[in-house]
Amino acid sequence: MRVEDAAVELDAARASGTLTEDEADRLRDRLGALHDSVKDSFDRERSFLEKARALRQGVREERIALEKSRLEKDKLAHDVRRLVEDKEKALSEQVEAERQNGTLHLELSELQQR
Repeated sequence: MRVEDAAVELDAARASGTLTEDEADRLRDRLGALHDSVKDSFDRERSFLEKARALRQGVREERIALEKSRLEKDKLAHDVRRLVEDKEKALSEQVEAERQNGTLHLELSELQQR
């Protein structure tokens, strides 16, 4: 029942003599207090819902940022592994080149001694 409808009913009950003026006023005061209480409760609930939505959005944004960070970390780890592999390959090629260089120097020395 709407507050206005309840006020009309109180006036009708007072007019018919079912309620005295004082009883109708007390009930009207209680009705007003109840209405204010319900309205305050509704406003608090709406405020809580708005805060919950904002918090949920914040959590969603944090999850997205965290996922982006995880993907970037994984990419960097992959790049580091690839660079380490490239370094090991280059070192291996350097060792092989030095070995061949040593062999060529030996052959050159032998040829020069002949």
